[in-house]
Amino acid sequence: MTKSHNLIAVGLFILPAFFVFSVEGYLNPFAYWNTAPILLAWFILRDTDKGEFEIPLAGTLTFSVLTVGFIVLIHMAWFFNWGDTATGSSTSGLIFIFIPIYALAVGVLGLLLGWGGQKLVETIRKR
Repeated sequence: MTKSHNLIAVGLFILPAFFVFSVEGYLNPFAYWNTAPILLAWFILRDTDKGEFEIPLAGTLTFSVLTVGFIVLIHMAWFFNWGDTATGSSTSGLIFIFIPIYALAVGVLGLLLGWGGQKLVETIRKR
């Protein structure tokens, strides 16, 4: 990995994972569950950069940014208690079960949009 790739790894993957663990606690098993999509996004982006996937870089980059961004946004809402996210309901903590599922759904939608967008641009450039 080049120096710029290391900065991307730190900024896009390590800092958000650290934030998730800071919000949820290092001994909380849900913290590991909620960082799993961040790890998956890193693996997908890393393997795309190596040329192991046929998915265009725009798709995997969009997947990574949206997946990680969604997880960070929900954890920020919980940490700063936006709109009584953390204290408004006795069942509000259940969000930690579903965050990875929702984040991956948002990420896959971004992957498809990024992939389609890059294919569209490539098609237009060929004309």
